[in-house]
Amino acid sequence: MKIIESVNSGYAITISTLDPQSLVDLLNTPSVRHGQDPSADELERATGFIGTRQDLVEAGDIGRLLRANLSGELETGDLLQEINEYLRSHQATLEIIDGRLAISSNGSPIIQLYLLVADMIASGIWHRVRKCLGCDCIFYDASRNGKRVWCSMEICGNRAKVGRWRRKHGAVCTCGDVCTCGRRK
Repeated sequence: MKIIESVNSGYAITISTLDPQSLVDLLNTPSVRHGQDPSADELERATGFIGTRQDLVEAGDIGRLLRANLSGELETGDLLQEINEYLRSHQATLEIIDGRLAISSNGSPIIQLYLLVADMIASGIWHRVRKCLGCDCIFYDASRNGKRVWCSMEICGNRAKVGRWRRKHGAVCTCGDVCTCGRRK
């Protein structure tokens, strides 16, 4: 994510410069994956923000909300209500700065994550943020047809296809479990 310029001791950002991968990186930090607030290092690596303790709490809040939505525990309408409440409480406003649409706030830089999600929902691309069928990570599907189900075809996709082939062909280890090494009994 890029902060374009500071406005009135708040943050102004251009909607088109927000990066979905920063959001995905935050959702995949070990702390957020386990329902906790991210560490300062995790937040900085994922988003580039150097956050205060309150920023870490807010980043954890949005992480929990988004993971609940992606796992089906929270409806998108309820997610939008939470986002709108957060934006109202941080007095977010739209502005035009140097001919560019920007959003400013007198609050935390974490507001950019909430704005990114709101923009993705409004523009109809939120459905491209998904939970991988092979592991617990979140990914953004940037493929042309938007039908990816694994975060990585090389890892999760391959594991699923190999597992399906082994079940179909009866590959078992000497211990009797489904084979993971390729040997047959």
